[in-house]
Amino acid sequence: MDDYEHLDFDEIDFAPVEHDVKRVRLLTLDEAHDLLRVHARHGTGGRYGRAGGGPSGT
Repeated sequence: MDDYEHLDFDEIDFAPVEHDVKRVRLLTLDEAHDLLRVHARHGTGGRYGRAGGGPSGT
């Protein structure tokens, strides 16, 4: 469903949110990729998790 114009957000019951809780900031796309790269390397002992050892599996 790509068309959201028919939705009335005043009629939707959203989950309650505590407004005094500190939230983690959002990452940029580059930061997210860097974090995934670090996680992939450290989570597999310095190697990528795919068979070939590289990010594309080659």
